[in-house]
Amino acid sequence: MPLRDAAGAVVGALDVDSESLSRFDEVDREGLEAVAVLIHA
Repeated sequence: MPLRDAAGAVVGALDVDSESLSRFDEVDREGLEAVAVLIHA
């Protein structure tokens, strides 16, 4: 998941792995996007 600056440029990435294929769902995506905002704030 890209971390973007205020101009929208990619400045990093949040990489989350799982041992299971298709482990993450829409709820996980929304939560990780919220975490990415906090990390980059």
